[in-house]
Amino acid sequence: MSRWRDWYEQGERDLQRARPEELLKEDKLLDLYYIPPRYPDGFASGKPARRELLGRLEALCQEAALFPGIREGWLFGPVAKGQEAGLGDVDPFLLLERSPEQTPLLRLKPYYSFFSERLCLALDMLAATEQEAPLYRAFLKDAPLLFRR
Repeated sequence: MSRWRDWYEQGERDLQRARPEELLKEDKLLDLYYIPPRYPDGFASGKPARRELLGRLEALCQEAALFPGIREGWLFGPVAKGQEAGLGDVDPFLLLERSPEQTPLLRLKPYYSFFSERLCLALDMLAATEQEAPLYRAFLKDAPLLFRR
């Protein structure tokens, strides 16, 4: 237990000593030299990579629209806001006509594999039914719509 506390406290001290500009500079170097060779299908941060990622997501959502019952696909989170980091994840939201699964986690099962295998990126994914949609409308207010069927 104390080992984790020591690790956490050391991280806090390192963060206090480092200036944000230095951290950002190191992140960009990591994006440039580490991500492309280690993850050839991954994306480095920056606008060209973001455009490529959004294009890939839109194409993937069009393909995902072939799943029966998917009505809409949205993007939320840092990528949707243009605040992504090189090692971040993608946050898709699917609106379903209905689902036999009442448990949200089990509801994601067929869709999560589809997206993660094709994007080769970490995902934080949500799926809601049309009955639940009003709960998410404010959440998706500024989110880009990727497709609607």
